[in-house]
Formats: sequence, C-alpha cells, structure tokens
Amino acid sequence: MAQITQIIRKMDIFGQPINLNLDLNTKYKSSFGGLISIFIILLLIIYSVNEIIGYTIQRGIQITQETKFSYDPDLLELNQTNFIFAIRVNQQDFYNSPSFDITINQRSQKNNSRLQLQQCTLEQFTSLINSDKILKFLQSNQMEMWLCPTSQFYIQLEGTQYSLSFKNLMIDVGKCEELSSWGKICKELEENESYQLQFITKNTFINPFNNEFVAEDYLDNSMSLQLNPGDLQRIDYHFDKHITKDFQGQLKIEQCCQIILEDYLMKRI
Repeated sequence: MAQITQIIRKMDIFGQPINLNLDLNTKYKSSFGGLISIFIILLLIIYSVNEIIGYTIQRGIQITQETKFSYDPDLLELNQTNFIFAIRVNQQDFYNSPSFDITINQRSQKNNSRLQLQQCTLEQFTSLINSDKILKFLQSNQMEMWLCPTSQFYIQLEGTQYSLSFKNLMIDVGKCEELSSWGKICKELEENESYQLQFITKNTFINPFNNEFVAEDYLDNSMSLQLNPGDLQRIDYHFDKHITKDFQGQLKIEQCCQIILEDYLMKRI
C-alpha cells in the first residue's frame, strides 16, 4: 500500500518547490495531488478519444451549398442508374384506356429522338430507392396506371436555347386518336371533365443533422399541371445539378436531379 501511495504521489503535477531538499526531492508531492493529476489526465484522454471518434464518423457535418448560375450549363446525363420518373393524366384507368396521348422527345440541334414509354413497375423505383416507405408510396399511387421510360433509357440535357450545344426534353400532351403511343385503344374524351398532368420523380435532399444519411433520395409527387381538353401542352421542365461538400471537403454529393417545373405553354391544336 505504501508503494502504491508513493507512485501516486510521484504523479502529482501540482508539486510545489520547498527551496530545500526533502527526501532528496526538490518538490513536495502529495497523494491528493497525484489523484487529481490522474483524474485530469483521464479527462484529457477521454476527450481526445471522443473527438477522434466523432471526426471518424463525420458527426456534426457542416454542409455548405453553392449554386452558380450558368448561361451555358454543362452536360447532364440521366439513365436508370441515377434517375427515374413517372407521368400520367389523372383519369380513370389511364394506362389501359387513355383519353390523352403523351410523348416525350429528346431534342438537340442535330436530331430528335422519341423516349419510349411503358407501364411503370415497382422494380424501376426500388432499384434506386430501397425503402419500405417508398414501396407503400408506390402501391398507394397505383403505379401500374403510370407511364415510365423503358429500362434502358438515356437522357442528355445541356445548355440553353442560345448555347452552341443545346439538348433538352419536350413533353407533348394531346388528345388521344385511335391508338396511344404505348399501344392502347383510346377512350373518348369527356369535354366537361377537369384533368391534371401528374409527375413522380426521384429527387434528393441534404440533411446535415442526420449522421447516417446526410443525402437522402425520395420520390416527389408535388408537381402537376391543369389540362384543358383540345390543347397541346408544352412544358418547361428544368433539371438543376448541385455539388455539395462538407466543411473539410471530404464528403462530395452530386444532386443530379433537383427538378423545377417553371412554366408551360399552351397551343391550340
């Protein structure tokens, strides 16, 4: 016991000089001072370990976002690995008996090509966003009544109307005549009915307060447009790309598909 007390006394970092030698020591050290010193050392060790662990798991990430306007946006490529969308008119049994026809065209200065549409499947969404909430959302929205691009779709968006290279999407909605673009027999349009063009898209939001999921994907169904029978709808559908980094530049997240529905034009057929 005396030996342990002696060791503790030697750890006293608050020893005071006594201006003379006491047991061949120039400083007087006590057991109480040694205990206080051990306690302070342990606190410093615990604090240091805690800081290292917090840094390792990126706790308390400080997210900064910077949005820059560009007159000539760079190329944005969308496919089944990073994006999915669904579109429909809110009429009964739209997919099987449509009153409206929907076509989507990929346009550029050199050529145009049609984006093939098909009946949506749950797998197209769950392969990108694996969540029980997403599955319930899709089932409650009757996804079999929606149109989605085929599994091998490829979209390129670039520039503006005044750029040397301009690539965009054009969504046309018009009266269905005999057979829809996806091969279903058209239904007679009821002129007095009110219709909406509805969208579901994959989007991303940044949550700096969630340590486990800083960037989280979700399905956005907040966008819709009123349809007037007999009109062709041409829609301005903007995709914004964002690069987000944390305060040390270690976390890099590319938001490929933050979408803004800005306005639309109506032209009488």
